Amino acid sequence: MNILDKAIKFSKVNNKWIIIFLVISIPRYLYIIFNHNLLPDSYFYLTIARNISDGCGFASNYLPGDCEPLVGGYFPGYPYFIYLVKSLGFGNKVIPLIVSFCTTISLLYFISTLNRLGLEGKRLYFYSFFIGLSPISIGFSRFILIEPIIYIFSITLITELIKIISNPKDFKAIFKRFIVLSILAIYFKPTSFVLLLPIIFSVLILFGLEKFIKYSIIFSLIISFSILPWGLRDIKYGAIIPFKVNSSMAPKNVKGFAKWVSSFSLTEYDYALSMFPLIAHNNGDRKKVKLIVSQNPFINNKDEDYKQAREILDKENPEIKRGFTKQEENEFLEMAKERFKKNGFLGNIFLFVIKSTGVLLNPLNSWGWPASIGVDASYHNLNISQIIKSLFKLFLFTYRVFIFSLFFKNLLNFLRLFNPYKLLSKNNKRLFQDNIFLISSLLVLSLNLIMYIGIFGFLEHRYFYQIMPWIEVSVLLGLNNFRNLKSYPLVKNNIS
Repeated sequence: MNILDKAIKFSKVNNKWIIIFLVISIPRYLYIIFNHNLLPDSYFYLTIARNISDGCGFASNYLPGDCEPLVGGYFPGYPYFIYLVKSLGFGNKVIPLIVSFCTTISLLYFISTLNRLGLEGKRLYFYSFFIGLSPISIGFSRFILIEPIIYIFSITLITELIKIISNPKDFKAIFKRFIVLSILAIYFKPTSFVLLLPIIFSVLILFGLEKFIKYSIIFSLIISFSILPWGLRDIKYGAIIPFKVNSSMAPKNVKGFAKWVSSFSLTEYDYALSMFPLIAHNNGDRKKVKLIVSQNPFINNKDEDYKQAREILDKENPEIKRGFTKQEENEFLEMAKERFKKNGFLGNIFLFVIKSTGVLLNPLNSWGWPASIGVDASYHNLNISQIIKSLFKLFLFTYRVFIFSLFFKNLLNFLRLFNPYKLLSKNNKRLFQDNIFLISSLLVLSLNLIMYIGIFGFLEHRYFYQIMPWIEVSVLLGLNNFRNLKSYPLVKNNIS
């Protein structure tokens, strides 16, 4: 091959990646530039960054110069990232633009990895644009929120998992990158640990129990020592235990009320009306709490606990505007205990399923897009704006139904081949190895649902923004048969 031929080939390769980069990045940049970038949580992070800049350190107080440290609930990664961007003289708009650029780079890392595994031609472009222009991935990218950052970690960890599956001999190098990614992800958001578990799971499936135990211990020790300084900081500033779930900025004694609300709330809309008036950092007021129980099969306004809750919320208590007294918290905890008991085992399972389905598939959710429709929206006289927004919501809903339908279809196909009577058989072992990514995606989805909805009682679909690429990539690999990629391992490789 002469120099001219090499130059032409090099130009074609580079043109391919330039086209992919531009098609993925430009729509995101335009979307961010021409849309609003702030939500209530955005002001919270911006305030912490301002306090860092003013010399107050990691503090969330809204009054300048008020330097009471923020303890528990939050890790420092995102506020310090904002502080760094601001210290360079950039405005708010640049923050999501930088995050979007990093998102594009992570997507190119993912696509180039599949390209090296044999993904070429039209399939390469299809993968690139399907994932890179996913309507779910773009929506929240315009906001100054932590979720778009965690989305980057999701894509990168997906890529590292694919590298482990396709070439286990490189595990040691991959594991080192995985450790760095893990520390960074946790320092941005501690619940990101859920995204890390598929890598550990892959060690068990590919290399056996001995290696799984060894690398799980190594991983746990490194992560524990890495986050220990932040836990010691919590104790230094008055926390009884490190890494508290509720921060010092949370409403006082809100645990009981949140638990009680979780015993009957069905959608994130009734959850928001119940919880957001308390969570609001600068103007929270428990008297603004609305308990929506009409047509709720788990509670009604004639129930004693509802009446008791309403009395507590309406009680004059100027000392605690955003929260509750310790006695009131205990009352709510007892009410929650009785409510869950009244629901029964099957009722609580049904409640969890309704919540999970609603968070992921509620047709009214906009997933970050500017497609909100007010309760008083009018469709008379051909209100084009409302019609377009409704059609777009329908598109988002249809897309999610399509993706999850294919995902669960693949799971059913896996279960049909799985033999529960011969758990340790070679066929089952091979089946798990061939479906590591599918099972890993189910693991990420299930643990997020259990953690956010089952344990914390949160009902916000943006908390599931970063798990959607796991579902989308799993569906893509299933459609195109990942085993046909040339480097996919057919036998287990050993590492030391």
